[in-house]
Amino acid sequence: MTAASLPLSGQSTALAAGSAAQIPAVTVSGNATPSSAGTASVHAPPTLTLTPLGAAGLMFNCVLVTTTAVTVQIMVTQATVTPTAFTAPTYTCTITSGAHSVNRRARIPIKLRDTGPSTVGSTDTVTLSSPGTALGGPFPAGTSTVGFSGALPVMGAQTDSVPLTGTMTDSGNGVFSMSGQLMLNAAGLDHILPPPRFTVTIHAGGVISVVVTCVLVTTMTATMPSSVAVQVTRAAGTAIVPFLAGATPSGAPNTGGGGSLHHASDLTGLAVGGAVLLARLGLMLAGMRRHRRQFLA
Repeated sequence: MTAASLPLSGQSTALAAGSAAQIPAVTVSGNATPSSAGTASVHAPPTLTLTPLGAAGLMFNCVLVTTTAVTVQIMVTQATVTPTAFTAPTYTCTITSGAHSVNRRARIPIKLRDTGPSTVGSTDTVTLSSPGTALGGPFPAGTSTVGFSGALPVMGAQTDSVPLTGTMTDSGNGVFSMSGQLMLNAAGLDHILPPPRFTVTIHAGGVISVVVTCVLVTTMTATMPSSVAVQVTRAAGTAIVPFLAGATPSGAPNTGGGGSLHHASDLTGLAVGGAVLLARLGLMLAGMRRHRRQFLA
């Protein structure tokens, strides 16, 4: 670790006026960020400036004259960092704050995770995670919420999407997450892909501070960076009903098979046919009444 200087500042406790016969004890402090592991040596400052409070224009400038080095040794160690499984598709982003906008093209680290039973008829939870610094951060002071809006395409055994809309969760270590639900309706291998477009809205001080809108540049494929594969199986005991030759499927037209409602265009024909049928029934009843009167006569 090397540094040109380490700024120090501080002050003594308050003294009554005229009671100081000598310079009182002063504690000063400063901060430095280590750039590497190893031994760091901090030396006494070559000069000091002492300024009595309440005495305008009065200060003491002190210069180090001793030849004996006054140092302290600090052992700097490397912190253990657990890597996060992020991959980074490329996006073009527009970052807007007030009336100002800038465009950026960058690789945005994204991690997708699927949790759930992964069986047909069940619902899995899909979570998107990304460092806040890749979503328009570092966020301004007073940031209250970080909103996310987008969707994750699904391809493979089923074609679908997972909507992601709402407030992101601070997962710790500067990572923000957003989850959505995926209803599984077919057995087989599904691929969940990163969002082709998303918007991050940063709220600070009760107002929208920054809006980040990103569009995917990387070609979308089943094995693209950040995609996740999910093997969907049928739940135990789920039977597959075969289609038997010669059987009348429910809802088959003109077969008496019954079933669900017809298409809207079919409903018009049914209404007209019903009106004709009722009209014929009325004529038939009228004829029966005439024949009955003639018979009684």
